Amino acid sequence: MKKSLFVFAFLALSMASAFDDLSMRLQDLLCGVVTMLKDIFPMVLLAAFVLAAVIYGIAQMLPQEIKARAQSWAWHSIIFTIVAAILFYVIPYIIQALVPDWDLIDMCG
Repeated sequence: MKKSLFVFAFLALSMASAFDDLSMRLQDLLCGVVTMLKDIFPMVLLAAFVLAAVIYGIAQMLPQEIKARAQSWAWHSIIFTIVAAILFYVIPYIIQALVPDWDLIDMCG
């Protein structure tokens, strides 16, 4: 299901390049989404990172078995936030490589 959805999205983006009016509307829509994510996503990542750090700190006071589970969960959350932050800054370049006509990096600021 996910693979077919990705293929459909890629074909839709490719076809949109052929239609200028539709392409402009999609660019405006995608630019709005990118701008919204640029405003919200860093705060969400920071909150997830702080929550993971708090859970890791609280886990130090728990019994050994629960401590191991909580520390594992906290480390996985920290790794997730780091990977998500890297992807957040790389995805505009990936989109630009897939659809070269769209200059999302400069267009969306």
